Amino acid sequence: MEGQLEPGGGRGLTSSQPSNDDKRVTYTQVFEAAFPEYLAMGMSYDLYWHGDAALVKAYRRAKEIQRDERNFFSWLMGRYVYQAVGALAPILRTSFSKSPVKAGEYVDKPYPLSESTAQKQQEDKQKGKMLAALERFKAEAETNRQRRLQMEKEARKQDGE
Repeated sequence: MEGQLEPGGGRGLTSSQPSNDDKRVTYTQVFEAAFPEYLAMGMSYDLYWHGDAALVKAYRRAKEIQRDERNFFSWLMGRYVYQAVGALAPILRTSFSKSPVKAGEYVDKPYPLSESTAQKQQEDKQKGKMLAALERFKAEAETNRQRRLQMEKEARKQDGE
């Protein structure tokens, strides 16, 4: 173990720290250099120095997962902001038309974050379309019924006169 060491790609002993080629770096130095990083991850003193060595890997993996989640939610927030600005873009443009410009539609529900949520939203959308079609059908049937009754009433009126 000669030269510079980095524990697991962390911020432990790095090339920015002085070292001599003939001087050996000990495991103690590596562990002491990595200790603040694991404290920052939330690992306690006792767990780091006296706990199971596998916990170090678990804490590092947990940190990677947290970083990926923060990255995803930052991206998602950007997507919402992009959608909002896009919806307002027609208003923000200078328009010399006499008719008022309206903003676009903003998403009415959050973006689905899982396949099951996406599928549920799709099913709800289909159900909504079917219910709307059913309501249109009922309204048209009622209109036709009213017309038929009106025509029958007029026919009786003509026959009775």
